[in-house]
Amino acid sequence: MSQNEGRGTPEQSGQPEPAAPTPIPPAGPPADPPATAPPAGPYPGPGPYPNPGPYPAAHHGAHQWGGGWLPPLPPRPGVIPLRPLGLGDVFGGAFSTMGRYWKQLIGFFLAVQFATLLVVVALAAIGMAITWSHLDPVFDPGYGQDPPREDLVPVLATFIPLGVIAVGVALVGFSLTSAAMPVLVQEGVLGRPVTFGTLFRRAWARTASVLGVTVLTGLLAAIPLAAFFLIGIPLSEAAEADGAGTDGSANFVTLLPLLLLLVFFPFAVWIWIRYGLATAAAVCEEVGPVTAMRRSAKLVRGSWWRIFGISLLIGLAALVMAYIIQIVFTLIGVMVMFPALALTGPDADVTAGVVILFTLYALFSVIGSALGQLIFPTLSQLASALLYVDQRIRREDLISGLLAANTPGPRP
Repeated sequence: MSQNEGRGTPEQSGQPEPAAPTPIPPAGPPADPPATAPPAGPYPGPGPYPNPGPYPAAHHGAHQWGGGWLPPLPPRPGVIPLRPLGLGDVFGGAFSTMGRYWKQLIGFFLAVQFATLLVVVALAAIGMAITWSHLDPVFDPGYGQDPPREDLVPVLATFIPLGVIAVGVALVGFSLTSAAMPVLVQEGVLGRPVTFGTLFRRAWARTASVLGVTVLTGLLAAIPLAAFFLIGIPLSEAAEADGAGTDGSANFVTLLPLLLLLVFFPFAVWIWIRYGLATAAAVCEEVGPVTAMRRSAKLVRGSWWRIFGISLLIGLAALVMAYIIQIVFTLIGVMVMFPALALTGPDADVTAGVVILFTLYALFSVIGSALGQLIFPTLSQLASALLYVDQRIRREDLISGLLAANTPGPRP
């Protein structure tokens, strides 16, 4: 009998085989799903906490110099390792996602911004066309005179509804862009490619839910502001009308903005963190705005300060990067414009070269501003989506679901 035959199979020798990870419904459709596979859908919802078992290569760990074995490295199919994330993992994952999908990001951002700007300009043109004959008396009534009522009312009646529509269009554009970030993270974690068409379809399908999250969160954060207008202003007017003392009422009116800041700002930050993962939940789990906000509150509970610290650091870093990019492009535009400044003067003629140089300056300024506006919200929203994944890994064993989603199905 040979040496290998003497050892026998693992069952015969009493050595148990390593357990396979417990499958969870995948985040998206596999390449060749088996006949009994569950229907494809979003990230799996919360459930029990099964033991995923050791990683497939756990019994082949690397040998240390001092003896013993190193634990196996966690799998990394995409932009992050499949384990609980730290600050460096979230920061690096956000940048890796931007680097992996930079074409889709820039194209999507420019398309949404251009469409939003086009609609707003069209609304402004419609309003001006309707009230053209009333604009001059309203905006140039004469020194010391009020605009005539017969001209002011049509202008307000036209531009107020159009302004509300423009704000709604801007919110839809913001929500569409926000919905795209969790889609990129969802695919980036698994290392899968995303086309522009797929990104737009999936983001547009969840825009209504993300819009609901944005509006509800804003309304909750505005509660102290509404209380100021409903309570603070009447109290200040009553204090001014009271004859007990003008100095006391003046001090009260002066302190009102400070009191508003002390109450409004901490409450708004608390709301921002508590429901900061709702956008990712609305997109990845395909739920409504209220359910997404409840999921965010549940995932954040007990980790508020950690999520606040990571979000604050990444937000500050993104803000500094956006500012530096704008400054660099503005300086390039100024250096390009220097020859035009030397050629211009009181009696100098405007030449084609001067026009081109000034146009280049404006172009560099616009590019810098656009890149700055892209960097800041993109990094912040990608970080929020990664924090959502991190909290699900820590609390709901999302690793098993991600591994199952990244495993191709059996061939027919």
